[in-house]
Amino acid sequence: MSLTNVRRVGKLAGILLGFAVSTLACSETPPPTPPAPTPPAVSIANPPIPVAPPAYDNICIQSQTDRVPVIMYHDVIAKRGKGSVWFDCTTEEFAQQMNWLVTQGAHVVSLDDLYKHLTSGDPLPDNAVVLTFDDNYQGFYDNAYPILKRLNYPSAMFVHTNFVGDKKSDHPKMDWDTLKKLDVEKLVTIGSHTQSHPDDMRKLPLDEQEKELSGAKEILERHMGHPVPYLAYPNGRQDNTTRDLARKTGYKMAFTIDNGPAEASPDILLVNRTIQTRLEKVWKECHDAKMYAPAAVAQFDLNPTPVKLEIAEFGGVRLGIVRGGSPTTHHSLVRQSVGQFITDVPGGVAGINGTFFADARINGADTTLIGPSQNPTDTTLVPDLAEDRLPRLINRPIVLWGPKKIAIVPFQPGTMNSPDPFKAFMPDYTELFLAGAWIVHAGVPRTTEEMEPFSAGDFSDPRRRAFFGITESGEIVLGASLDVVDTAKLATAAAAAGVKEAVLLDSGFSTSLCYNGKVMVSGHTSAGLASRAVPHAIVLTGTLEPPTDAEVLAAFDKADGMIIPPGAPGSETGPAPATTHHRRKKRKRTHTTKKSNTDAPADTPAPAPDSPSNP
Repeated sequence: MSLTNVRRVGKLAGILLGFAVSTLACSETPPPTPPAPTPPAVSIANPPIPVAPPAYDNICIQSQTDRVPVIMYHDVIAKRGKGSVWFDCTTEEFAQQMNWLVTQGAHVVSLDDLYKHLTSGDPLPDNAVVLTFDDNYQGFYDNAYPILKRLNYPSAMFVHTNFVGDKKSDHPKMDWDTLKKLDVEKLVTIGSHTQSHPDDMRKLPLDEQEKELSGAKEILERHMGHPVPYLAYPNGRQDNTTRDLARKTGYKMAFTIDNGPAEASPDILLVNRTIQTRLEKVWKECHDAKMYAPAAVAQFDLNPTPVKLEIAEFGGVRLGIVRGGSPTTHHSLVRQSVGQFITDVPGGVAGINGTFFADARINGADTTLIGPSQNPTDTTLVPDLAEDRLPRLINRPIVLWGPKKIAIVPFQPGTMNSPDPFKAFMPDYTELFLAGAWIVHAGVPRTTEEMEPFSAGDFSDPRRRAFFGITESGEIVLGASLDVVDTAKLATAAAAAGVKEAVLLDSGFSTSLCYNGKVMVSGHTSAGLASRAVPHAIVLTGTLEPPTDAEVLAAFDKADGMIIPPGAPGSETGPAPATTHHRRKKRKRTHTTKKSNTDAPADTPAPAPDSPSNP
């Protein structure tokens, strides 16, 4: 296969266990695709065999519990010599890689297993990995298949049908009898790689693209006697037209040559796949992403208890906390105080500032939120339209809820910037926002190392910080620090306060926790204002449970009233006075890990998909 589109992978040192890379003949230019021999006469009397898709046929939210690498091989040759290319793999190298997978506790799974995992959330065994081979090389059957059979490892072979049985080149191809034998033995899934392996499908006229996709599928299904629903694009090159044709032709999962875990792919017809020379690297990237994201779907039944206030020290940090009630989010067209948000909500009794917004200037007026959002006044999800920002938001926590359930999941920009996956996951959801970091998971505070790869850029800066959490019983917890802390300390405090899961809200000057008409925690403000005006807030409705603790009563009596700012809707006074806020001085980052998801300027390079740092 011609892989002119494969990214330069650099030195291969450390990739193959015990293998000396100095012996590789690393030509960076793959050989040109040989001219297609005249294909055998095959009568195509039947259309492609239809495959019924599931109710939701794209990458689903339930699949976010894992990070699975898909590995791409080509020819497996006895030894290197004239005609071998850098992306060939020798039998010795292949055996070493398979033995390395054994030592890592890998569980090799089939394309069917992967598809059910991605589209239905079916769980996979720990350390799952998928092995694929392109171009129907005879070397697969002679050199790789015996090793795979010994280990009982499933794999997939993508076949370009015009070359089946071609024995003339330095890289001979398997014939139909061999492919049928592999198919009958059930360890190898036969997939399509088009008819003639065009260098770039995007450059073909529509009818030729259709012929390449449907023709290969028809021929393969005629020979195999069953549906062939899986496709690998030649050189990974495709566009919307190619994908639409693939879908109409009956392919239900297709692969590119883009790096990254399968779950971070932008579409079920654009599943990520990594060349075998990066096996150890992508393995580590997937394991790191699984820990740092984290790869989890946390879901609870909502439990609206009476709304109560606490002021106490948790984990060495003094917190203001409001527990209970039913949460609702609101995104205003103008910035306003949290007090105003609470006043605007019928039955609102408490609230906290919401998520991060794009224009962080104190005197800014823009109300665009970072990431997708939805609140009860929206008819549908509001996507994040900043294409330069979206890749940096990968794996930040999405919080969504409906009347009965609430969930937190890691955000995938390619599939979660529309309402469809959320409707499939929670059909009655009404509210959604993207938070700054996942700070408590399964009751355990997350460390700076764990949070940093997928978090807001200022998450480590000391300031008064705010969080949104939920207990194991489904009780909502709004919290803000009365001390100046970084997010790791806030996480420790939130976990000590009993939350099972918690996410970081906008903090610093935005921090504002209000309860029963009083501002209990404020980041920085003029008298009577609940911190600076913000475009987004979380409001609790429900029955108040009056505090009885002496310390809480004293703090409540001392707190400023939650006054609607002058000039705001409902006020009879004139415009609000100018604030005395000063621009925050940027703190120098002390961490050496490159950020992959920050609210950085538009010219900041995007990271590799789902990788905690650039490779």
